[in-house]
Amino acid sequence: MEVIDKYEVSIFIGSRNEKTKKDFTKLQLIKTIQRYQTASGDKFLPVRVTDISYVSGVDYCEHGFQITAAKLPTRNESENAIWVWAENLAHHLLVSFKQNRVGVSDEDHTIFLRHKSVGRIPAWR
Repeated sequence: MEVIDKYEVSIFIGSRNEKTKKDFTKLQLIKTIQRYQTASGDKFLPVRVTDISYVSGVDYCEHGFQITAAKLPTRNESENAIWVWAENLAHHLLVSFKQNRVGVSDEDHTIFLRHKSVGRIPAWR
């Protein structure tokens, strides 16, 4: 048995395309991730895709996804390499699904990638 230090980076994304105002599906997300992984060549990381919900009071509830890349015993990526790969995937998803923001988080850090026009209405045209 091999034991390694746990390290995971998660991407948090809502399911609403801010340009079309329509939700995209988990299958559409997975296909987009797979194409990104294939384009990355042998540098890609396997990920776990989990359904989540964003809730804020009684007026807001949005479906979304958590995409997690983890350190694996069969691979020797550094924590920094995993973070950078996940951040690049998050940027790709931000653009592909016309998101206003996408979160990237590990145990110690959280960042939000934002579309350049967030704060101006409407964000996507």
